[in-house]
Amino acid sequence: MSESGTLVGLTPKDALDQAVAHMTREGASVNCRTENSVSFTYRRGPNPLLLIFLLLLLLLPGILYCMAASRNVNFSITATRAEGGCRLLFGGE
Repeated sequence: MSESGTLVGLTPKDALDQAVAHMTREGASVNCRTENSVSFTYRRGPNPLLLIFLLLLLLLPGILYCMAASRNVNFSITATRAEGGCRLLFGGE
């Protein structure tokens, strides 16, 4: 049987605690947390250089690009016990 995910030398709780600390520093917010998984959301915005270019030269395409490129990104991290620590599985967009 093939093992998938990233093996880390931590307990599932410690691995998820560190993931939460890192992702919240990066601007993500926690949606839901269980014993072995955590779900995050962060706001992804448009490319600033492309947006400025489009707004300066072409106002309507710039506005449309800004609306289309701005979205929430959802993802989750699941930790399962494994020999030597735990395996982390990443899912989402």
